[in-house]
Amino acid sequence: MVRWVLASDIGQARDYTAVAVIEAVPDALHLKHLGRAPLGTDYGRIADDIGKLYDALPDPKELVIDGTGVGRPVVDLLRKPGHRAVVPASITNGYRVRKDEAGFWRVPKRPLVTALTTAIETNYMKIAKDLPCLNIFERELKAYQAKISATGHTSYDGGSEHDDTVIAVALGVWRLRATAGHSGTQGQGRDAA
Repeated sequence: MVRWVLASDIGQARDYTAVAVIEAVPDALHLKHLGRAPLGTDYGRIADDIGKLYDALPDPKELVIDGTGVGRPVVDLLRKPGHRAVVPASITNGYRVRKDEAGFWRVPKRPLVTALTTAIETNYMKIAKDLPCLNIFERELKAYQAKISATGHTSYDGGSEHDDTVIAVALGVWRLRATAGHSGTQGQGRDAA
């Protein structure tokens, strides 16, 4: 069973790279670290920083990286050392979580957002009050909304706010729920893992 997850939403020019570290304990998930790299940070530097933070975590652990778009080169860089448990994820539309032929988890935003909001609303997610990016996370979370189109399609976004810290934390919560059954509520089933 995975106890620690480092999850990251990768950005570079217009979007920040956000990194979240979450610890799973029997009755809760603890958000222990939340940070952002400055806009324009080089992919090599991002991969090095994420690798160092991940390598410092105790086992058992996983590294969940948003490999959508610009995240793919960072996934490749982090896989090179060979000893890291890299779980690449591509954020998609739709409803079904699945693993593709390249080994990437294809995860719709709905299960990500549901995992995060359920954990927060049920107080299953414990958030350290001294996180450097806590105010950014709270602002992004307040702005994050589901929008339903005239055709019934649901989309999620932060409006004029970035959503990088929200996505990083949501990826970590989703993965911990998927691997260890950390649902945040009694009787709620596991997501695909």
